[in-house]
Amino acid sequence: MWMNGEKQPQSELDRGLQFGDGHFTTLRVEQGQMIWWPSHWQRLQEASERLAIPLPAQNEIQACVKRASAGLGSAAVKIILTRGDSARGYGIGAGLSSNFYITATEITPRHLTKTELKADFAQFKLAQQPVFAGLKTLNRLEQVWLSRERDMRGLDELIACDSAGHVIAATSSNVLYRNNGIWYTPQLDNCGIFGVTLKQLIQQQVLGPVEFCETTVDAIRSADALVLSNCILGPRVVSEFAGKLFDNGKLERILQQWWDSELSQN
Repeated sequence: MWMNGEKQPQSELDRGLQFGDGHFTTLRVEQGQMIWWPSHWQRLQEASERLAIPLPAQNEIQACVKRASAGLGSAAVKIILTRGDSARGYGIGAGLSSNFYITATEITPRHLTKTELKADFAQFKLAQQPVFAGLKTLNRLEQVWLSRERDMRGLDELIACDSAGHVIAATSSNVLYRNNGIWYTPQLDNCGIFGVTLKQLIQQQVLGPVEFCETTVDAIRSADALVLSNCILGPRVVSEFAGKLFDNGKLERILQQWWDSELSQN
């Protein structure tokens, strides 16, 4: 194998790099405490079972997360699991040994200073694939392309639809929206990920009851409040969407108070 014009000693390459054959989760660590770890571990377990990839012991991964994030204060930690190394070919041969990788990046105040969030619909459409729906696989090229579009358009976020026109999610966040006093979030049966922060918001009824529904573009356009949820940044209230301004100062305060409480309690 050659890399950047240099011959390498190994003949095999990680299947995560070759084929996106693996999955991951990204969590927040505060002063050494892993926020909502049981939900992240559940996500890793489910993905490993559905993709038939052996999962290392929980205490082994936890210990590595703590070492990787030591001394960072607030950190974004990414846990990546792949099927392991192999030579060419998509086939899953016998004897593969899974690999796991952990990265930790310090979260500094500059990541959190943005208060006004300007968003719009993405031009790029997400593909439907119910077999992998809900799984955070390593195939993230769609999100890379959404991020590229977002930056090119000078926006803070984009909300994407699937190829059938159903609203699914933002670039790296789930979507919640309020119509006529009722909170909704898009169905994720054919694509998208049921995020850990969304799960906590629903279970704790921070906004009250939330209904899953097949979401149309018109439903988002007519909403009187939009919230994007993400494990690193928490819940973020959209201040402007497709030219429509929102005045949701009270909602922002409620969500910020809840988020601060979750970070300090875990």
